[in-house]
Amino acid sequence: MKNLWIAMMAFGLAVGTASAQAQETKGSEKAEAAEAAKNAPALAAALKDATVSLEAGLRASEAEGKPISGKFEIEDGKLQLSVYTAKGGQFFEVIVDHKTGKITKVEPITEADDLKDAKKQANAIAKAKSTLADAAAKAVKANNGYRAVSVAAEIERGAASADVGLLKGSSSKNVDERLLIAALSGTTRSVTSKLCRSPGMNRTICRILSVIVIGTAAALAVADTESFDQTRPGALPPGWECGVTGRGSPHWAVEIDSSAPSKPNVLKQTGSGTFPWCVKKAVSIADGFAEVKFKPLAGREDQAGGLVWRWKDGDNYYIARANALEGNVSLYHTEGGHRLTIKYVDAPVTGNEWHRLRVEFSAKHIKELLDSKPYIELEDGHITGAGAVGVWTKADSVTAFDDFAFGGT
Repeated sequence: MKNLWIAMMAFGLAVGTASAQAQETKGSEKAEAAEAAKNAPALAAALKDATVSLEAGLRASEAEGKPISGKFEIEDGKLQLSVYTAKGGQFFEVIVDHKTGKITKVEPITEADDLKDAKKQANAIAKAKSTLADAAAKAVKANNGYRAVSVAAEIERGAASADVGLLKGSSSKNVDERLLIAALSGTTRSVTSKLCRSPGMNRTICRILSVIVIGTAAALAVADTESFDQTRPGALPPGWECGVTGRGSPHWAVEIDSSAPSKPNVLKQTGSGTFPWCVKKAVSIADGFAEVKFKPLAGREDQAGGLVWRWKDGDNYYIARANALEGNVSLYHTEGGHRLTIKYVDAPVTGNEWHRLRVEFSAKHIKELLDSKPYIELEDGHITGAGAVGVWTKADSVTAFDDFAFGGT
């Protein structure tokens, strides 16, 4: 009976909290919808001069942190693309030029109400592995003729979602897009297992408690990001293993780099080898994503930066690569130490500049993006099952990496 009482109390608390949050959210949504409808004609007229989409503005703002909301607005009689970002426990307003896509201003958020909203949005986006830009793009695709004019992360019915504002002429509406969460941790599975093995715990109570524990863990799950800033320069990040497929003497180490997207450190490869790699070996992901910011610095034979996933060992894994000397992106599978090409596509990869490389993978489906733009999307089933994720170079490439992120589904 004691266990049943605990389960009922926990369930009641969860339902009560969700109900209160739902009422608050509903009231807020009504007010926002009314405000959007009121401002729609003026915003529609101003947007005629905008050549940058909200999705592109969100991606541009990633240089100043993780986007948690964004919107087109009329400020002092002029159109403005404003994005709120979270970085290092602080919050910023990033202004993106709606004609060039370049960041024109970054200011810390200090006003009480704005700060309160930013904290709620950051809490919601921290529970997701998909981005607001992805959510906005999905909403636009599903609503023909509309463009996204606002988006904000929120918790809807206990799950992370994006409230996307859409505009078509002077007609406006809002839609919710669910933000995918990362995989549950082994700790969560262990907790639910122990609960179900407790003395006196029957099957019904076990199910109730498992739903509560797993639901809570799902809400708290996040995709990990490694910025290398906590590692001493000259060392390798904890939990990373580096090597080479083929021959050579690669040299991987954390270094200070004043140009780093998230200062002060980067992970840098300065040696040479057939295919140098460095992986977060303890991670095991079958389906999910990996991304990194990279800067090709030098190399006569090659100037490449890449991602690896489903890494089983130094001879078996997938590669998504971008090459500054060739000006392209490509996909490979490495099996038995032999790298085999899947596909090449021309892309604007420039040397001595930071780029963002991302790969999304689920079963046989693979999608490769450079600077937030998709270049390759296909099906390939050469390497299956879970494996580690990491970064990769080729030959004499001197390449810096920062903000390595990954998540599993």
